[in-house]
Amino acid sequence: MIELYPITANGKIIIIAHTLPSLLEGGVQPYQEEQKLKAAFILENGRLHEIRPLAAEPRETVVEPGWNQIVLPTHQFLVPAFVDCHLHLALDGVAGFSDFTTPPPPHLLLSRLRALTAAGVLTVRDGGDRFGSAFTAQKLSAVPLSSEPLPKIVTTGPALFRQGHYGSKLGGEGLDEVLSNLEQEIRRRKTEGAQQLKVILSGLVSMQELGKVGPIQFSLAELEKIVHIAAAYELPVMAHASSDEAVQLAVRGGVHSVEHGYFVAEETLREMAAKGVAWVPTLAPLAALAASMAEGPGFLSRRDCSARQSAAVLRHAVEQQLLMLGRARALGVNVAVGTDGGAPGVSWPEGYWMELKLLAQAGFTPAELLTLGTVNGAVLLGLAKERGRIAIGKRPYWLCLDINFLTGHIERKALKGIIYAVDNC
Repeated sequence: MIELYPITANGKIIIIAHTLPSLLEGGVQPYQEEQKLKAAFILENGRLHEIRPLAAEPRETVVEPGWNQIVLPTHQFLVPAFVDCHLHLALDGVAGFSDFTTPPPPHLLLSRLRALTAAGVLTVRDGGDRFGSAFTAQKLSAVPLSSEPLPKIVTTGPALFRQGHYGSKLGGEGLDEVLSNLEQEIRRRKTEGAQQLKVILSGLVSMQELGKVGPIQFSLAELEKIVHIAAAYELPVMAHASSDEAVQLAVRGGVHSVEHGYFVAEETLREMAAKGVAWVPTLAPLAALAASMAEGPGFLSRRDCSARQSAAVLRHAVEQQLLMLGRARALGVNVAVGTDGGAPGVSWPEGYWMELKLLAQAGFTPAELLTLGTVNGAVLLGLAKERGRIAIGKRPYWLCLDINFLTGHIERKALKGIIYAVDNC
């Protein structure tokens, strides 16, 4: 049972809890191991007013007249709410795009938002679908409901892709050969409410041949033009890119984040680190596919390839991705958590925790995972001023996690409570 702690705009509340200094504004650098800090988090007018460090066992009273106090159990600690930088609210986590012929009704979108909340995810970036479902979800999420927190949604709207290539279910109508409708399409997404832009640079990872990826869709000059026009409309660009060629193209074309990034080379990672390009590696979908194919063909099989062969190819792709994530960690690439939520095998309640476990296999410590899943995600989504760290002046969107998380027990049952501003803005 997850405890909910709604924080109202007129309340005066003091929360006594432990946290990690790296998750506070002005904290230590990411990836630095640290001791927990015990503090009184003083909330007034719906915002964090003061952080008052406390001794491990404070004897003095912290409560002041007219204030309410919440004391978290000693086996819990406070962290910012999680950020999922890549998902698709239009999808069900079972069939993916295979049965995607109509937009999901509002009640299904709302159920997926509630499932994300139950996973501790209160900020997301939707990577688009042909119907622009995330725009509907944004309206649902924006309704203030004091009884439940709902995720804040950043959306790209339908993705940009080239006609005749992969992407029709992500983006609807593709761009023509000479990109004559490029600015019109970018302007349309901005007008509809997009905060970022998604461009598809490569096809999908092959389930039959290790290292094979669908073809590149745009030249460097074309991508630079897309990024330039997007910047004029204040739209950061996320790029669907697998294969080292596609990732190189993304980095040199000036995108803000690389999504997926399978089969990237170390030298390309060095360039990403130097240019500050973020990486959202989305391990969960291929790992789930590999597991499903290993168990049996099911609905994911194709007549022209065996399930066993596909499972081996996908498993090797995931293993290589884990290896390169270890190199990215060492090189200082800005890695952020994205699940590709809604893809087959990536369920709404469990997908985020699946991704965290896989990132741990790449070598990230539990404390580092918290930085990837909060600080890095908020920066990538352009929300660092309101999400991602526990900071003076910010509204509270925090989680209460079991202390065993820090010893490697990375499971959804570690989520014990959610502290949130009821205005949901």
